[in-house]
Amino acid sequence: MSVGLRPVWLAAWSGVGLALIWLLFSRLGITLGEAMSSVTQAPLWLFAVVGLLTLANKIIGTLKWKVSARYLAQPVDGPGFWRLVEMTNLGALFGQFIPVQLSTLLVRWFLLDRKARSSGHVIGATFFEQAFDLILVSSGAVAGIAAFGLGLTPAGVVGTFFGVVGITVVALRPLMRIASVICSAGARVALLSRVCEGAAAGFARAAAAPTSVVLTLAGYSLARLIVVGLRAVVVMAVFAPSTLSWLVFAATPAVSLITALPITPGGLGVAEWTWSAVLVAGGTTAASAALAALALRLVTFVTMVLIGLGLVALRPVLDGVSRSATTERGT
Repeated sequence: MSVGLRPVWLAAWSGVGLALIWLLFSRLGITLGEAMSSVTQAPLWLFAVVGLLTLANKIIGTLKWKVSARYLAQPVDGPGFWRLVEMTNLGALFGQFIPVQLSTLLVRWFLLDRKARSSGHVIGATFFEQAFDLILVSSGAVAGIAAFGLGLTPAGVVGTFFGVVGITVVALRPLMRIASVICSAGARVALLSRVCEGAAAGFARAAAAPTSVVLTLAGYSLARLIVVGLRAVVVMAVFAPSTLSWLVFAATPAVSLITALPITPGGLGVAEWTWSAVLVAGGTTAASAALAALALRLVTFVTMVLIGLGLVALRPVLDGVSRSATTERGT
């Protein structure tokens, strides 16, 4: 694809996502003004709780990145911890418009210096730590689908979730090897070659990692999965209270997996249709489900913007804290 066609292709890609949202709302007789009004009228505590969960998600993501970099990358004097959190949050923010895996990679590439990039902090470490997220989200999706299909009780859903995740952690190395083979096959497709080559290498490195690294990254990915599920539960409790919270939590990994596919940028439209179907199945009216689905995206987006602005405003203070912590560890 030529450079000149890329903006056109991206615009068309985004247009598909917006068209899906328009189609959802038009079929239900909902206007964008109604959707925005419902979000602006949400209680302030909702934004505070979602903001804390979102920040926790970015902190866990940064910790995963640092563990991956320590295993794969050459040692370099990089930015402080909170600066890395800022990059992780910015990558997720742009991930609302392009695939989050790509946006995270691009943000880290452009904001880290040349020495850090060449050390392996960006491409190698990013693909490596994201491999664990993909495996854990996939296992969570399998558990959620099984729970819905079997009509399990809340206790059964939770048990199935942690049972499948536990089996996944035990079988993590073989799963990583299988994923590496699949991505290597995908690399033969010209359009997917670069992404699949990097993913294949990341999965291969993950399969060969020491047990301590594997368990640490799997634990962080599980923690992120839980935090994202809780964030969805909090938002849906406000906008779609008719759907039980445990159903929302159980559905979150499957929705995340579906929206991670590069159908539209950031799952735009795809996430809203998927969440609407889940909420309607849980007893919410179709119109309320569509509003709640869009509200989840909008509330999350607003909190990420606020987190980003807050981190920039507090950067001198946070950098000082990071330097002090580094100095204390060195003494």
